Amino acid sequence: MRRCRYIFLLFLSLVSFFFSSKTTALAQGEFKTNYNILYEILPEGKTQVVQSVQLINQKTNYYPTEFEISLGKIEIDDVKAYDNQGLLNLRIIKKDDTTLVKVFFTQKVVGLGKSLNWTLYYTTSDLVTQNGLIKELSLPRLRPDQDTENYNIQVKPPSSYGKALYIKPVFKSSLSFNKEDLIQGQVVIAFGQSQVLNFTLTYHVKNNRITPGIYEISLPPDTSYQKVYLKEIMPRPLTVEADKEGNWMAKYSLAPQEEKKITVNGSVELFLESMNKEENTNFGDLGNKYLESQKFWETNNTKIKELAKNLVTIEKIYHYVVSKLKYSYDRVSNTPSRLGAAYALEHPKEAICTEFTDLFIALSRAAGIPAREVNGYAITDNSKLKPLSLQKDVLHSWPEYYDGQKRIWIPVDPTWENTTGGVDFFHTFDLNHFTFIRRGINSEYPIPAGAYKTNSLPTKDVEISFGKMEDLIVENNILLSIDAPDSIYSGLNQEGSVIVENAGSTSTLLENIQISIGNGNLIRMDEQESVLLPPFGKRNIKFSFKSNSFYTNQDLLLSSSYKNVPVEKIVKTKTFPTIYFLPFLIILFFLALGVLIFYVTKWKK
Repeated sequence: MRRCRYIFLLFLSLVSFFFSSKTTALAQGEFKTNYNILYEILPEGKTQVVQSVQLINQKTNYYPTEFEISLGKIEIDDVKAYDNQGLLNLRIIKKDDTTLVKVFFTQKVVGLGKSLNWTLYYTTSDLVTQNGLIKELSLPRLRPDQDTENYNIQVKPPSSYGKALYIKPVFKSSLSFNKEDLIQGQVVIAFGQSQVLNFTLTYHVKNNRITPGIYEISLPPDTSYQKVYLKEIMPRPLTVEADKEGNWMAKYSLAPQEEKKITVNGSVELFLESMNKEENTNFGDLGNKYLESQKFWETNNTKIKELAKNLVTIEKIYHYVVSKLKYSYDRVSNTPSRLGAAYALEHPKEAICTEFTDLFIALSRAAGIPAREVNGYAITDNSKLKPLSLQKDVLHSWPEYYDGQKRIWIPVDPTWENTTGGVDFFHTFDLNHFTFIRRGINSEYPIPAGAYKTNSLPTKDVEISFGKMEDLIVENNILLSIDAPDSIYSGLNQEGSVIVENAGSTSTLLENIQISIGNGNLIRMDEQESVLLPPFGKRNIKFSFKSNSFYTNQDLLLSSSYKNVPVEKIVKTKTFPTIYFLPFLIILFFLALGVLIFYVTKWKK
């Protein structure tokens, strides 16, 4: 009988994605292992871990004497190990910021098929992270090991957490996982309903021309995955309009050489599931635009076309990009320029988020799948695992593709799946991505908040913090007015317009607006479509009208309403003064006199 002093290593990375769960023995095949682990999350966020381990002898003359477990970079308390005879001696070792627990056995379990059952217990505050309104628990990814027969995990959250918002990468209704589940990838479980962020954005714009001009800046817009609440824009813009892709563009008039500093305050609520809002209604008109070759999206490149032909599906394209490119931390430490898809394909080790995004878009478009780019702010607690590569206020870039069956845009993040070692950002997204702009028609415009600079000096122009549901202040304030002359002449066509201004904090769907003309006639009115009117946005609906008669001085009543907001304007009418008709009467008199003289003369003859 031989004592087995081989050390079994179980790497349980519970907070760091750099570690994964793995069992290795210095002499494989001598023991089989079964694991049953319970993670019980307490209401205050601390986690109790109970790990039951079974070591089954595969030899007749070996028995284990000690076992070592690496728990990753976490701090643990209340550590104890025990078997059916009582507590076991253990030693806690700190090595390279990693916590190791070495357990010493007293029983000599010998014999083929005999098993040693023991349990490790500890508590930690490092497993659950609180990001605003979202709580996340990260579980280790299990690497295949021939000595591990079963590996089962059960997660028990407090009832106050509610139902899990998402589970990556496993789609399950229960919080129990087996060996096959954990081999798929890093398991991340999130609890909550939505995320709220507060933001302050600063823009620096300057008119370098010698003539006045209209300049625009991009504001964070409503999308299928976020609802924006704009509370203040200083100074106020002329208007805010939604462009063809749903970006919100605030317009300003600048005098020659004038410079403006614009500050925007607001909040945003982020959602995991698509709300499938009005942003997709124009997709039929723009669909072909999202397949075109653009700068940085070289769909006509021979290698890109060939790859797209072989990859075919969007999921294969995604995983190809994740595996093909390697994130360059050296390059992002400088001020990197955007390289594009073709360059990234030839130099895969020089990629940052823009290259991951551009290659995904180019391959998708070449395969006939509409795709576009998203720029915005991404929340990360580890810039090595989830890097932010756009140096102008450390923004992030990720792609979206259009699902024709679901009729929605779906965001994915190949950069973060690559840098986190396999956390799923394809099947399930997260609530850490805040969209500033979408680009699909033009690969370079618009530019996002944080990129509006007037000099080379670094400025902090993007401030983001976690918020509360109470921060989402809904102000419905639709201002309606009628722009028309105060007085008109009877019977002549006149021009006017209904002005709708959204002075509230959220967007509103502007639908058909009518106007009535009391004592007059509506001659023409602009055709209208349902359009999303952003906060601080204005829209003018033009019309023409006239009074009923040349001969009356009845006042006209112009009236309109929208969402129970009425507006009226009285337009005075006036007939033309007699003096205006005197030349006409004189001419008429002389014509009549001439006709009379003609007939009198003719009668005398």
